[in-house]
Amino acid sequence: MARAAHLQQAIAPHQVTVITRDNGVRAKAMTWGLPWDFLPDKYVIREDQLTVEHWEANLASITVDVPEIPADA
Repeated sequence: MARAAHLQQAIAPHQVTVITRDNGVRAKAMTWGLPWDFLPDKYVIREDQLTVEHWEANLASITVDVPEIPADA
């Protein structure tokens, strides 16, 4: 949560949302003042479907371009 809170400060005014199905993680997000949401069923990978190929494809699909901040800003 500390990293998510740090990211929230770094990208303000944009919002960081914690996506999880874990009650403990949701409680930590609330404690840190971060919004949270449930992981949609379509993104749940069952144990028998988890392969390196799936993992790499999913990781590539969530990559986001972040603009560079000038050093003198």
